[in-house]
Formats: sequence, C-alpha cells, structure tokens
Amino acid sequence: MKSTLKKIIKIIGIIIGALLALAILFIIIFRIVVKSSPALQARLQMWYANDVVNSIKRAQDAALARAAKDTIGGQTPQETLQLYIDAVEKGDYEMASKYFVIDKQSEELESLKRAPKKNIETMQDLLKTTLQNGGGYSAPKNEYFFDRPISTQLILYPKGNWKIVRI
Repeated sequence: MKSTLKKIIKIIGIIIGALLALAILFIIIFRIVVKSSPALQARLQMWYANDVVNSIKRAQDAALARAAKDTIGGQTPQETLQLYIDAVEKGDYEMASKYFVIDKQSEELESLKRAPKKNIETMQDLLKTTLQNGGGYSAPKNEYFFDRPISTQLILYPKGNWKIVRI
C-alpha cells in the first residue's frame, strides 16, 4: 500500500515537473518569437496600450457616474466654501467633508477629526479672508481658484454644484 502511494506521488511529481518545464519552455519560445518580430512587438504594445486606455476610460466613467449622483455643494464656488466654513464652525465635520470632491471626502473628514481645535480656528479665519478676497474662474468656467491667503480650488460637478478639490 505504501509503495503504491509512493508511486502515485512520484508520478504526480513527474507530471507537475513536466508541466513546469513546458511552461518555462513556452515562455522562452514566446520571448524569442516576440524579440525576433517587430510586427508582433508592435501588436503586443498596441494591445497593452488599448488595455490601459480602456481601464482608464472605465475608471473615468465610474467616477463621472458617482459625481453625477452627488448634489451636495453650492450653486457657486463662494457658496460652497461658505457652506464648508459654516459646517466646520458647527463642528459638523461629516457634512463639511461632503463639500469636497468624492475622492477626498474621507481624507478631509479624518483630517478635521485629528486637527487641534486651535488649528481649525486659524484655518477658518484664513478661509473667511480667502472668501472675502475672491478668486477667478478657469477659461471654460468649470474651475474656480482662490489664491490669497489660502490657495483653494473648486470644480463644477455634473449637477451644477461646486465641490472643493483642495484647500
């Protein structure tokens, strides 16, 4: 019985070894063929580039779909920044973080929760001054920038609401 089991294990080992050898041989042959054929190299590079482009497109489509559902934010960049300031002053960090673009909301929430109260008060004062100083739109008017004293960027979301990109 033991010798039969040993034989079976030995046969399985040989089969696995042979499969690994075939896989290695296939990889070596594939590399040789690819290196010797510029047309095949170009085709593989094109396939890879198309795959990367398609992955990026899928990610952009998913982000746009999420953004299209998000209606939180003001109708102007100034209103959004004021809503953010008001929410932080009330201590409603959850709401304040929702005025940021979707990808930065959790980061902003954690940042507000960790920040010392004095730092938040200082930032609030600076943001109020920033709001009073005003800013300007980008050429297609889908971005707005405040520059002084704190550089702040907002973007227009698909539903017409403005979101904070960075402060």
